[in-house]
Amino acid sequence: MIDFNLRVFIAAAKMGSFTRAAQFLNLSQPAVTHHIKKLENTLRTQLFDRSQNRISLTKSGEILLKYAQDISLLYQ
Repeated sequence: MIDFNLRVFIAAAKMGSFTRAAQFLNLSQPAVTHHIKKLENTLRTQLFDRSQNRISLTKSGEILLKYAQDISLLYQ
């Protein structure tokens, strides 16, 4: 099974919102934030630029999204 942190990351990146990702994954918004922060701490890089109610991927986030999607496809 794909690492849950990566699954949360993919959902947030595609939806452009931690809140929408939380609704999609049936999680709370703070839980999504926790998983993203955990992944950022593990990788020692910021994955999202956060501004008001929108998020956008950093360069590191764009690179991770490509690989995370590849990993997800391999699991399928």
